[in-house]
Amino acid sequence: MNILVDTEDDSELIAKVSQYWSLNITQDDVDEIRGLEPFMGLNYALAGLLSKNYTVIAWTTHGHNGETVPLWVHGADAPLGIIDNTTLAAIAADSMCIKLDTLTETLYVDLSSVTDDYLIDDTDPENLVLKVKEAELPINKDYMVMNNNIIELPALTVYAPATDKVYISKKALYKLGLL
Repeated sequence: MNILVDTEDDSELIAKVSQYWSLNITQDDVDEIRGLEPFMGLNYALAGLLSKNYTVIAWTTHGHNGETVPLWVHGADAPLGIIDNTTLAAIAADSMCIKLDTLTETLYVDLSSVTDDYLIDDTDPENLVLKVKEAELPINKDYMVMNNNIIELPALTVYAPATDKVYISKKALYKLGLL
């Protein structure tokens, strides 16, 4: 079901994004969406804006729509029928004995919950760098540089500019002496 069909009222769009995505977009955001809408449609315009300004997650293709995608699974415990993609992720994780909530807590810790002594270096806007203590963690990269040593991390360092939140792995926090 497309919840945005014929959403021409700006306040309705703001309310639906708040209700379904828990994001509080501004009128400036709506104006940007409306400017892109004639060229790419409301859904793509909204997804592009939310990705750029709020979630910092992007997609490499828009080559499919919301129709059912076939997937074949074999085995005694193979799931049957139509399965939501998020449920499929949980089924796959369960089959590999992975606890997604625990993994997320390990890979993505809100840095502000641990310290407020950090900054985002935007000298090169295309290559932002988190600076915390004596370390540099390039945004959207899975390593940190500390004492001239490159330390591999199990997850990307993520910065969401709209909320000014930074998420780093617990491993990075341990290396920084923050845990």
